Amino acid sequence: MFVAGVRSFLQAGLDWCYPPACLVCGEARGEESAPFCAACGNELSAPRAACLGCGVPLGLGLRPDNDCALCRGEGFRFARTWALGEYDGRVRLAVHRAKQAGSDALGHALAEILWQRYQADWQIQTPELVLPIPFAMGSLLWRRHSSAWILAERLAERLGRSCPRGVLVKPFFTPRQTGRSRTVRKQQQRGAFQVWRPKAVQDKAVLLVDDVLTTGGTCQSATRALLAAGAARVDVAVVARATGR
Repeated sequence: MFVAGVRSFLQAGLDWCYPPACLVCGEARGEESAPFCAACGNELSAPRAACLGCGVPLGLGLRPDNDCALCRGEGFRFARTWALGEYDGRVRLAVHRAKQAGSDALGHALAEILWQRYQADWQIQTPELVLPIPFAMGSLLWRRHSSAWILAERLAERLGRSCPRGVLVKPFFTPRQTGRSRTVRKQQQRGAFQVWRPKAVQDKAVLLVDDVLTTGGTCQSATRALLAAGAARVDVAVVARATGR
C-alpha cells in the first residue's frame, strides 16, 4: 500500500511537470488515461456520413441510396467500407504517426475508435476472419512495423476472430504509389496479392484492414485474390478515406 501510494504520488508529480502527450499531435492530453487531446479526439471520433460501398464522404457524388459515382465507375469487388474520416487534418496526421515504429499504442487507439463507431454493424454481420493488407515479402527484412497489422490484430481481438499470418501475401514489390496517377496506381496493384492458405478463407466473410483507401486499387486487388480463393465476401476497414484522384 505504501509503495503504491508513493508511486502514485511520484507519477502525479511527473504528470504535472510533463503532462501526458497526445498520441497524434503531441500536445498535452489533460487526462492521463486518454490517448488523445480534446481536439484530436473530437476530430477522430466525429461520425461522418459516407458511401457504404467505398467510404467516400457525403457530398462527393453520393446519392441518397449510398451508391456513389466512384463505386459506379470503379466496380469495386469489396462489399462495404468503414472509415473514421477523410484523409485530411488530424486524421491524416494520425495515419502518418501510426506508420512510425513504436506507435503501437496509437494503432490500438485508432482501432478502438473504429470498433466503437461500427461495432453495431459488425454485430449484425460479423466478419469471420480479419486480414491486414500485407507488405511485400522482401520488405519484411527491414520493415518490422505495420500499422495495418496493428489495426487488424486489435479489431480481431474485439471481434473475437482470428487474424492469421501467411494467408494473404504480397510476394513481390510494387512501385511506390506516391505521386502516381489514379490509373497508374490501379495498374501497379493488379495481381499483387496471393492467397497461400485458401482453406483459411473458404466460404468466409473477410474484413480487410488497411490505414488508407485512396483509389481502392490495393484493396481491389487483395479482394480479387480472396474471392478467387473462395472467400464468400470481403469488406474493408480503414482509418482514412482519401478522395483525391
